[in-house]
Amino acid sequence: MNEKSLQPLCAIVVVASSLATQAAFAQSAHIDPSYTDLSTYLLVGGKPVPTALVMPSPATGGNVSDIAQVGQNNVATVNVQGAGNSASQIQSGAFNVSTLAVTGDLDHVATTQIGSSDSVSLTVTGQGNTVSDMQVGVGLSYSLTQIGNGGHISVQQIGAK
Repeated sequence: MNEKSLQPLCAIVVVASSLATQAAFAQSAHIDPSYTDLSTYLLVGGKPVPTALVMPSPATGGNVSDIAQVGQNNVATVNVQGAGNSASQIQSGAFNVSTLAVTGDLDHVATTQIGSSDSVSLTVTGQGNTVSDMQVGVGLSYSLTQIGNGGHISVQQIGAK
């Protein structure tokens, strides 16, 4: 064989190898880890449980409300009336909506949404109620009204609509 006929073939292999490396790097450069960061959750029995679910006791006579949002276009509203109530809303994802309404004393209400386009509405009226809701998925919807005293309710939705 002639040495001149091998030279162009080697140049083509080097160029193709260089392009493949650049394409692989460009694909991995745009990953946004904020939607998949579960560092504030514990796995209990293989299910994610928010560490913030154990809420601090509100000061005597005061109300406490915490909202944490990661992502885009999330909406969280809360209306708390009474004394010694606590409300917590955690949203990780996009287009999630949560609404909490608490009327009474010593009620604890929490909602966690991981995913996108989830919606929850929790209404609690009375004394000493504990209500928690966790949604992990896409397009989930839930509404709950608790009227009375001393109720303990926990709801988990996992999956997609």
